[in-house]
Amino acid sequence: RTYTEDNSVKMIRKTCSSTDEDGSQGTASTEPLESESADIVETNSKGRVRLEPMDRISLVRAGAKEQLMGPETHDVEQNVREIESILARNREIFGRCIWSIKSTDHELGNNENYYPRTTFVRYGFEVVQTCQVGKVFKCVTLTEQREKSFFTEPLSCLPSEVNPCDILKPKYKSGHASKFIDYDSFFNSSLILHDDVLSPFLEKLKPHLMDVQNCLSEVDKWLQEAHEITQFLETIFGKKLKNPKASDVEEKDCICP
Repeated sequence: RTYTEDNSVKMIRKTCSSTDEDGSQGTASTEPLESESADIVETNSKGRVRLEPMDRISLVRAGAKEQLMGPETHDVEQNVREIESILARNREIFGRCIWSIKSTDHELGNNENYYPRTTFVRYGFEVVQTCQVGKVFKCVTLTEQREKSFFTEPLSCLPSEVNPCDILKPKYKSGHASKFIDYDSFFNSSLILHDDVLSPFLEKLKPHLMDVQNCLSEVDKWLQEAHEITQFLETIFGKKLKNPKASDVEEKDCICP
């Protein structure tokens, strides 16, 4: 077949060749055969092919898939199970950290980018003091407030490789944690994606959710140190201490046995 192109229409014409009785090659005809309808592919003014709607959908999906993961496919069901497990663990840790949030700000990095950092507060018995009253030694501890700033970008931002072309728009939590992405909602929204795109999307989302978990675990470990110190003092002095809170800061508590 040969193809001749008009300004906006490509018409497929069949090239006919024949061999004469004397063996010479016949002439080619570019006229469409009456018995064969010509296939027509529309193009726009720039000569580009104008795709049918479903063809365009397939093309966009294929492009998104390539950006996300490449042509290899993965088990959607297995990814969903693993991500649900990660999210459950993240919810558990975040539930212990949320009420310790003091503020969220951005720090200027070396490459002129701003990185989200969140300051957390803990209350605990950090120092034990001793004093002598007559022949008696007393041990006293104070409820102290400690603050620490943590890098929390995974909680607030999606890397471009997870959400290329802004496939999904993340929602943020409400109230005290309004700076952080609601990953449960984001994951549920992703399940509407076509399997060809969903599979590689989940493959990218999974390690990012593990980054979120690592970030939360670092905060949780620091917060739990205060509780561990309290348990240690209770074990050493044999006395139950009250749970430290903001209103108790600088209030003395005798822990003599």
